[in-house]
Amino acid sequence: MTKSRLSFMAILAVTTVSVFTGCGSDSSTTASVTNFIFSNISVPTTEAEKSTYKASDKITVNGKDYALEYNTLARTGDTGGASSTEVFGLVKNVNEQPITIDGKSWVCENGGANDNLGSGPDHTSIIKAANGKLYMTTQFECPVGANYSMEVAQDSTTGKLTAKKETMKYISTKDYHGSWVHCAGSVSPWNTHLGSEEYEPDASLVNATSGYILKSDGVTIDAGNYYNQMNLYFGDQKLANPYYYGWTPEISYDANGQPTFVKHYALGRFAHELAYVMPDSKTVYQTDDGTNCILSMFVADTAKDLSAGTLYVAKWNQTSGTGAGAADIKWINAGHATDAEIKAFVDAKHVFSDIFDMEALSADKTIGSGSGVCSTGYTSTNANAAGVHECLKVKSGMEKIASRLETRRYAGVLGATTEFRKEEGIAFNPDTNKLYIAMSDISNGMLDNDPKKDLGGNNDIRLAKNSCGAVYQSDVVANVKDTSANAINSSYVVSNMSGLVAGTPKTYTDTALATNTCDVEGIASPDNITYLPGKNSLVIGEDTSGHQNDMIWSYDTVKGTLTRIFTTPYGSETTSPYWYPNINNFGYLMTVIQHPYGESDQSKAPSDASKANYVGVIQGFPALDK
Repeated sequence: MTKSRLSFMAILAVTTVSVFTGCGSDSSTTASVTNFIFSNISVPTTEAEKSTYKASDKITVNGKDYALEYNTLARTGDTGGASSTEVFGLVKNVNEQPITIDGKSWVCENGGANDNLGSGPDHTSIIKAANGKLYMTTQFECPVGANYSMEVAQDSTTGKLTAKKETMKYISTKDYHGSWVHCAGSVSPWNTHLGSEEYEPDASLVNATSGYILKSDGVTIDAGNYYNQMNLYFGDQKLANPYYYGWTPEISYDANGQPTFVKHYALGRFAHELAYVMPDSKTVYQTDDGTNCILSMFVADTAKDLSAGTLYVAKWNQTSGTGAGAADIKWINAGHATDAEIKAFVDAKHVFSDIFDMEALSADKTIGSGSGVCSTGYTSTNANAAGVHECLKVKSGMEKIASRLETRRYAGVLGATTEFRKEEGIAFNPDTNKLYIAMSDISNGMLDNDPKKDLGGNNDIRLAKNSCGAVYQSDVVANVKDTSANAINSSYVVSNMSGLVAGTPKTYTDTALATNTCDVEGIASPDNITYLPGKNSLVIGEDTSGHQNDMIWSYDTVKGTLTRIFTTPYGSETTSPYWYPNINNFGYLMTVIQHPYGESDQSKAPSDASKANYVGVIQGFPALDK
């Protein structure tokens, strides 16, 4: 779909609709909004504009103006806690002591003074606990993950939020062997923080003797592989196991505001971007952020309980190859499982060869890599983390374990589509019953017969390359059966996918814009997204090299117009845009500025302090659920 050009102001015409209230609540009320207008901000072109952030300064609702501002709640490196010894983003080991590298404490902030592997803070939730207090939960995207909570104070008159840093607390994960590369997330309808563990380690590559992933020479440790950094957590790499990581964590708060961390093994293991729970509190969509990836749907046995349920994987049946494409979606049942039964297998430190037989590659290429053909009894797939052809056979009796520990590979064996590229954010529009999914990059397996990434797979997705990405829309329906003609116990089943809005590659000769490779009047590499019920506004954040300064947009889902509402400093990623329509009578748009000067333009940073990451909100909204 070709995007519309920006006007100075975008007017979002909205009719009276039923919307959801609160933080992930599935209750409804009536919102009467006749117009909803963000002030548009310009593209950064000067050095000064590119070195800072900027947010829309006004929202107009039904003719009334409200001043908006970006309010920083915390930055990486901030100190606090009961004894002021906690550091926001400090990564800790299995004994919950600070990890040091080259004599420096490891604060998860790519580009900062303690720059190491990883990116920085990602999804941040605001949770109202049973004690009535607000808590900010932030997860950090480093190889050894970290999670922090802080109480948040709210001004009852202005709505301004303030993080109470004296309450800063590191959230323990040691009962689950630590945590890993926390990326995007969501707030569940029952008011818990749902996180993610991205880029699951490839268990087939772990050397049985050393416990490390080695380079192709079979001797040298691959220092760039995230999994090998778990040596910093355990102190001995042999104590780690790749199946410890790649899951969906949940953080809940008790009546005293104490956080508890669990991992949900029943939802499967892959490169989780995030898990998004639908209004029934049972149906969960999960995106897989990598090269040849899957789309999955989990249906819990019991509402508000993700510890047991049935997992489904999607089959893309293409109906159009134009633009971002379109397809009917069919669902393949990957089986039922519980957290408990999968956790027992994980804790026992099983290995890849306990689950699969893998056929050795043929030297003459008649089977194995190079031909896409496997011997009898083996299935030809391209569903590993690298999107490389493999010949696999599930060992007898290991189907359930394969479905959860090697979800993407098992999906390939079942015939599901394993060609999605960099699946990112998810949002639901209750006004029209549509689900949105961001795809940062249309390439690799999403192309038609890519010579490497389609080898061994189905070549289900057959599109033209678009490195600027797209956001897809899907209808969700009830009374659907899976491919075996069994009923799916959900009223929120995706039945199709089609491109909604796409970025546009563009070359600029203007010096101020020359580094941009995607049209600056449109999206580039869409990442996390959130929907404002009743406002026809889909908020789209970017994680891109196509724009020198990453942006956040409001996309009018009716008019097809874009309004630029936030820009970030050089080298930043916009993470965690998440809409809270009513927290004690005020609305908020959570916005994290990850790794300033970290991905590009490092030399332009005026100081190390300027590289600290921001966790904050765009505030000034009235309550917008009524």
